[in-house]
Amino acid sequence: MLQLSFLLNLDRKIAPRYRPLPSPPFAPTNHGEVLMGRDRQFVDLHWLFCRGHEAVVSSKIYEKLFSDEEIFLALAGRFCSETWHGGTKINALNISDATQWQLACLQSEKIRNRWRVIESGDVRGGHVKVIGARQARLNMEDSIISQPRFATCIESWVTVWMAAKVADETQTSLCKVYELMTGALMDRKGLNSKLKTALLRAARR
Repeated sequence: MLQLSFLLNLDRKIAPRYRPLPSPPFAPTNHGEVLMGRDRQFVDLHWLFCRGHEAVVSSKIYEKLFSDEEIFLALAGRFCSETWHGGTKINALNISDATQWQLACLQSEKIRNRWRVIESGDVRGGHVKVIGARQARLNMEDSIISQPRFATCIESWVTVWMAAKVADETQTSLCKVYELMTGALMDRKGLNSKLKTALLRAARR
């Protein structure tokens, strides 16, 4: 996992949040799960380093964490092992909300919850309060029952649908978010056309 993620980080393609990284439970119960969480933090830190994150860390030990590669490699693992509260780490690293939306682990509770809604929707008492990608996908699948030739389009529709939600949350261009999610560049006109189709398909009942 780490080797592939480091390669993606070096290419600055597909932000950690949008990769299929193994995720430990909220409260790890064994050493393996603890290490999995630390790996996710390390991937996030390496992504920040590769993207030129230049903030001076608010900690005497780690203040030069992002100053050069040698120091980063010497300190990053130790930082991941710190048992600080997640919010404390985010504040120490001076990570903006927009940047947190790129990360797999280092994120505020608010952003984690917003991402959960984008992925799975807000379902309470058996009722969908807010549609998420899970429900959008089901609607898209229903919409092509009589048009099976569009089955291969569903994955890209779901991706652009999610990208639009993140773009709204971060006030970032749809093209930029789509690139962070897929590693692919797409022109604004083509992407907006794809989004229009995705929204229509997702809204069907």
